[in-house]
Amino acid sequence: MIDIGSTRRFMPGPLESVSSTLAGILPVGIIITALDTNNVTVKKQVLELLSALCVYNAEGYSRALDALQHYKELKGERYRLNVVVSELRDATSVEYQNALVAFINCLIISTPQLKDRIRIRNEFIGEYQTQLISPVYSSTIGNKELETKYK
Repeated sequence: MIDIGSTRRFMPGPLESVSSTLAGILPVGIIITALDTNNVTVKKQVLELLSALCVYNAEGYSRALDALQHYKELKGERYRLNVVVSELRDATSVEYQNALVAFINCLIISTPQLKDRIRIRNEFIGEYQTQLISPVYSSTIGNKELETKYK
C-alpha cells in the first residue's frame, strides 16, 4: 500500500507544473501574443499565468520580462510595459483590470534587488503618465482653470 501523504511531497502541484512547463518548455513569448485577442477571458488568463511565473521563481520572473520584451519588439513599441498600460487604459472589465494591476504588482514585488524594483516601478509610472496623464494635460491648454490644476 502506498502512503499518499508521503508521495505528495514529491509530486509537483499545479503551480509547479505550470511554472516548469511555461518557464522551461513553452516559449513565454508565444503566450503573451494571446493579448492580441478581443477575448477578455483569454487575456486575463495570460496575465494570471505570467503573474504566477513572476512570483514562483527568478527564472519565471525573467521569462515574464522576456515575454514583455518580445511583445514590444513584435509590435514595434518603444517600451516593453506599453502593452500592460495600454490594456489597463482601455480595459472595461473590472476582472481584467484587476488581473492587469495584479500583474504589475507581481512584476514589482518579484524583483529581487531594491534598485531594480524601483526601476521597474518607475517604468510603469512613466508609461502611465505618458499614456494617461499627458493627453489629458494637453487637452487643458487654453482652459486656465484646468491648466493650474495640472501644474
